[in-house]
Amino acid sequence: MTGMIDIHHHIVPDDYVKTLSRKRITKALGVPLPKWNLGAALEVLDENEIATAVVSISAPGVYFGKCGRAAASRKRTGSAHQ
Repeated sequence: MTGMIDIHHHIVPDDYVKTLSRKRITKALGVPLPKWNLGAALEVLDENEIATAVVSISAPGVYFGKCGRAAASRKRTGSAHQ
């Protein structure tokens, strides 16, 4: 392990995709949302000798016009990768 840090690692947890689907959002930036899982993400990090990843939610983010809902979505998303 080299100790490299990925400072921009996108995650797309199932709860997030379900929230987007309820809002009829199935694409981000014109591309279908990818299937994402923690195990596969960790394998990619290991294969590339990355020791740490700073995660961020994928586009389109968690704000859909109501701050309270954005905070709740952020909390669910943040715990999805632990």
